[in-house]
Amino acid sequence: MNKKLLKNLLSKFCLTRYKDGVLILNYHSINPNHQYSTAPKDFDEQMSYLSTNFNVVSLGEINNKSDKLRVVITFDDGFADNYDYAFPILKKYNLPATIFLISDFVFDNLDITKDWIPYNGLRPLTKNQLKEMSDSGLIHFGVHGKNHEPVSFLLENDFREGLIESINKIENCCGKTVDSYAFPFGQKSHRGAFDLKFFNSIGLFYVCTTDWGINKLSDNPKFLKRIRIDSEDTLQDFKEKIKGSWDFVSFFQHIKNIKWNLKKY
Repeated sequence: MNKKLLKNLLSKFCLTRYKDGVLILNYHSINPNHQYSTAPKDFDEQMSYLSTNFNVVSLGEINNKSDKLRVVITFDDGFADNYDYAFPILKKYNLPATIFLISDFVFDNLDITKDWIPYNGLRPLTKNQLKEMSDSGLIHFGVHGKNHEPVSFLLENDFREGLIESINKIENCCGKTVDSYAFPFGQKSHRGAFDLKFFNSIGLFYVCTTDWGINKLSDNPKFLKRIRIDSEDTLQDFKEKIKGSWDFVSFFQHIKNIKWNLKKY
């Protein structure tokens, strides 16, 4: 049995239901020509479903009080197809989104796709595309790091300097404040010892991981969880993920984190 079939089977028995809080969706590439990219027609169906059934807000609005489930759309890396295919669809349904940029990929010709086979050959967003998307008011840009390496073994000063450099490049291009960050890879083993206080000290107040689940906001801010949307997801898969039927993924992530902690000793 392959992983997709197993997950679909497990979703039938998962009783979790997301009723309130903030659900943050995690996309990467929207492209009709890449196996590991979400097809534009699928993305259109998903956005149509969201616009009809949910309150979609920007990442910067998540602290506004609400008793209802809200959804945030995010993209990692900064692929040009976010402009070519995702942006027109987001405009069609008037849905805001945040794109987390790898600054050396977007501004300094670092080809992250050489070692990241699923997205081999994809181009980065251009400065003109960034400016147009930012000026639309729908798209906000956050930082995904200077490069696509996990931050676990970085020294604090090196990491801080890299983030500040990345933030400055994005702000200089778009003319708007950058206040959000997403960890590359994003699991606990990739995050090192960096806490929310570290990010807040350089103006980053919304920090996303790849931990699976819903965000129950409180007076004690935490790293944000996200729900990954994959290229093979059908519209029904998409609906089930938003409903909470795939929350079992968080259990398997927890087991992996336990194994990772044991390896350290």
